[in-house]
Amino acid sequence: MEFKDFLLEYWYVILVALYFLFPVLSRIQDCISGKAKRHNQERLLAEKELSLSRKERELAEQAKMLEQQRADHIYQSKMLMQRKQHLDDLIRCRTIDMARNVASRDYLCRTPAFSGLLSNDENIIPDSSYYSRLCSVLNTSLKIIPPFDISANILSDNGNIYHTTLYSCSCPDFKYRKGPCKHMFRLAIETGLLLNMNTAPLRDDLSKLLNQRSALLQEESRIHAADKALRKKEQDFDRLLHDTKQTYPWLAANYADFLSIYDKEIYQQLLNKSRNIEKVKDMKKALKKELRTWRIRAKKAEYQLHFYETLFPWLLDFKEVPPVEAFEYAVSSSAAPQEDQEILKKYLSPEEYTKLSSGERFQLALDRYIEREKSAWEVGIEYERYIGYLCELQGYRVTYSGAIRKLEDMGRDLILEKENKTVLIQCKRWAKDKQIHEKHVFQLTGSTYEYQYHHPEREVIGVFVSTASFSPVAAHCAERLNIPLFPETPFNKEYPRIKCNISKGPNGEVRKIYHLPMDQQYDTVRISSPGEFYAATVQEAEAAGFRRAYRWRGSKSE
Repeated sequence: MEFKDFLLEYWYVILVALYFLFPVLSRIQDCISGKAKRHNQERLLAEKELSLSRKERELAEQAKMLEQQRADHIYQSKMLMQRKQHLDDLIRCRTIDMARNVASRDYLCRTPAFSGLLSNDENIIPDSSYYSRLCSVLNTSLKIIPPFDISANILSDNGNIYHTTLYSCSCPDFKYRKGPCKHMFRLAIETGLLLNMNTAPLRDDLSKLLNQRSALLQEESRIHAADKALRKKEQDFDRLLHDTKQTYPWLAANYADFLSIYDKEIYQQLLNKSRNIEKVKDMKKALKKELRTWRIRAKKAEYQLHFYETLFPWLLDFKEVPPVEAFEYAVSSSAAPQEDQEILKKYLSPEEYTKLSSGERFQLALDRYIEREKSAWEVGIEYERYIGYLCELQGYRVTYSGAIRKLEDMGRDLILEKENKTVLIQCKRWAKDKQIHEKHVFQLTGSTYEYQYHHPEREVIGVFVSTASFSPVAAHCAERLNIPLFPETPFNKEYPRIKCNISKGPNGEVRKIYHLPMDQQYDTVRISSPGEFYAATVQEAEAAGFRRAYRWRGSKSE
C-alpha cells in the first residue's frame, strides 16, 4: 500500500493522535523555555548583587577619602590664616618702624603730625588711622610735584641761626659761593634725602609683602570654597554617621530593604508559575522575612567589628598572623617557663650542645636567635627592646610593659621614668609602605590620660615611635593632643643585646649575671645602675665577670 493510500484510509486515526500529542509537546516546550528563563533571571540577580556590593565598597572608600580631604583643607586653611596674620603683623610693624624712624628726629617729634607715632613702649602700636595713612603712602598715584622744598632754622657752630632750604641759605658762605653750603647738606641729611636713608628698598619690600598678602587672601578664598563643597558632600553621609548604636541599625535596615527589591522580583516570577498560589505566597513571605533578618544581623556584626577595631587598634595586629599563632601568643603568658637546656636546644643540635663549651653554646644560640625568621609578635618585641635600649642609654629607667604584660599593656609598650617624669611609648614596627592612622594615636592618648589619673604626682606624656609613617590626619590629631611622633625610626639589627645586671643575693653578696634575649627574666631586667651595661658578645660579658642567668624558680634561689 502506498503512503498516499495509507493517509486516505487512516486519516481520522492520525488526527486523533495529533489531538492528544499537541498538549504534551506544548508542555515540554514550556518547561524548556521556563528553565532557561529562570537561569537567566538567577544570573541577572547575582550580577546585580555583585554590583551592589562593589558600589557599597566604593561609597565607603569615597566617604573616607572625603573626610581626609576635608581634614587636609581645614589644616591648610589654618596654616594660611596663620601666614596671613604673620604678614599683616609684619607689614604693620615695618610700616610703623619706618614712620617712627622719621618721627623720632628732634625737629619732628613735637609736631602734631608725628607726635602720635612715638611711645616709650615699643610694643604699643598706633591706632588704625595712622596705619591706614601710612599704607596710603605706598600708593603710586600719590606724587610730589616739583619744586620740592624743605625749610628749617639751623643753629650754626658760631652761634648764628640761618634760615635754610634745599635751594638757598642765609649764611655768608652760600651768598659768596652761590653753591650748597654745610647747612643745606645737613638739612638734606636730616630729612633722609642724602647719605643715611634710602627709602626705595623699604618701599619695594612693603609692596611685595602687600602682594603676598593679597595672594594669600585669594588662596584662602579658594580653600573656603573647596571646604564648602566638601561639607555639602559630607551631608550625604551624615545620617550614616550619627546612628545612636554601634551596629548602625538604620544603615543595616536600609541595606536590607534595598536588597529586598530583588527578592520581590523573584517573588513575582514565582507567583506566575502554575502552582498552588497560596502556598507559594506563604513560603515566599517567610523566606523574604528570614532573608531580611539575616542581612540585618550580618551588617550589624560587620559594623560592630569595625567599631571594636577602632576602639582597640591592637586587634588589627591579629589579621597579620595565622589564627593558631595569634592564639598561642594570647595564651603564652600562662605557659610554664622552659628549662635553660630546652631553650638552647631550639637553636643548637645535640652534637653542638655536647661538644661546645658553655660560652660557645650561648654565643651560637644568640647568633642564631638574631638571624632566625621571627613571627610578627617577635618582630614587634624586638623593636620595643631596641627602642628601650636607646632610652636606657639616655638615663631613663625602662619597664618593658609590652613584652611583660602582652595584651594587657594598654598600648604602653615602654614605660620610661626619670625624676618626676614618665614617658609612655607605643612602638610599631610596620612596613614602610603602610601608614599609622589616627585611631592608634587616640588609643595612646587614652592610655596616657588613664596613667596620669592613677599617678597624679607625676608628669606623664605619650610618645609614638614607628618604622612607618603617619597619615596626615594622625599627625594633625597627635599635634592637637600633644603626642610627639617619631616616624620612620629604623631598627638597628647590630645593637648589643646581652644585659649585664648587678644584684644582691639574700645574704648581701653581689651577683653579676648576664641575660640573653631568650631568657625568662630578660625583659624584667633593667640596666640603670653603675657597672651595668649591654654587651655585644658572651665573651665580652664573661670577661667583665658576669655569668649566665639560671631559670627563675619562685621560692628557690637562682
